[in-house]
Amino acid sequence: MDLLSKGLPCVVILAGGAGRRIGGNKPFYAIDGVQLIDSVIATLRPQAKKLFINAGMSDTDLSRRLSELDLAMLYDDPLYA
Repeated sequence: MDLLSKGLPCVVILAGGAGRRIGGNKPFYAIDGVQLIDSVIATLRPQAKKLFINAGMSDTDLSRRLSELDLAMLYDDPLYA
């Protein structure tokens, strides 16, 4: 059975990476004036029942900025990070 036939999926956006290759804070990197995270959210929102953001570790500047996006937050378990 097609999973989508039961309704829209829940989607997790993986946004907790360090972004070292682009100078950090990859979700907030802007291309043509649009932040990557805003573009991803706008693309996925109509296709998902619920959006979550995995922000990596919970005690970082990046995770605090991502929490301001008003989406459900998920964090890495420190035992496995």
